[in-house]
Amino acid sequence: MKRSLIILFNIVLAAVFARGDVVANGANSPAGLAWDSTDKRVVLPGMTNRMQIAFALTNTSPEEVTILSAETTCECTVVDAATKFPWRLAPSEAGVLKVNVNTRGNYGVMEKSLVVKTSKGIQKLDFHLTIPLSPAPFNRSVREQDVEVARADRQAVFKGHCAACHSLPAKHLEGAILYEKACAICHNSEHRAEFVPDLAALKRPMDEDSWREIISHGKPGTLMPAFDEKEGGSLDIYQIHSLVLFLSMKYPPGPEEKVSNIPPKSQ
Repeated sequence: MKRSLIILFNIVLAAVFARGDVVANGANSPAGLAWDSTDKRVVLPGMTNRMQIAFALTNTSPEEVTILSAETTCECTVVDAATKFPWRLAPSEAGVLKVNVNTRGNYGVMEKSLVVKTSKGIQKLDFHLTIPLSPAPFNRSVREQDVEVARADRQAVFKGHCAACHSLPAKHLEGAILYEKACAICHNSEHRAEFVPDLAALKRPMDEDSWREIISHGKPGTLMPAFDEKEGGSLDIYQIHSLVLFLSMKYPPGPEEKVSNIPPKSQ
């Protein structure tokens, strides 16, 4: 009897995968959706109370894709409350699906899954957290740990799990939309850190050259990274210029300052 049940289970499982209802480890992502990863592995510096995993995604199809729901495997793992379903993504639109994990009192390896139901199919996302049996230094939060990493390397925001929020969502965007995805996430955040300046209240006026300098090359001694792709950033010359235009209009330094032109993109 037991052997018969096992055989029946394997037949049903094979049928489900053949039908494409479940996607394991990103081998066959639903048509139209591209993920930065479908199997994330994170090693924490020590025990902590909470961890957030971010999965970046892009609609690569010529039509709208709708994310209907995201279901976790246990109560300790929940989709961030800021995510609202149904979530509609226009062609080429990118976004980030964030998952909060309660890690209080846990150590060793935590393995969790997330099943994302979309209008194009179902995607299974896996993540593995390795937690050493030791308290995190000074009981630091994940955000504090990320800040420490950024202090050591300003360009860290374009790498690892940080890229899911600070780099990938801004891909191919320009102007005001690019500002919202690449800049406002820090400078206009409801929980903006004290060391992140308010662009509407800078100590000195910023002209076009000033905006271009800070965006392209960042600011040594601070957490402001260099966004120029030639310096390890995520933006090309046209995207940077679009930000310069937007910021010069949003925060004009004075009537005497003008914004120059840049050659159009070659066709």
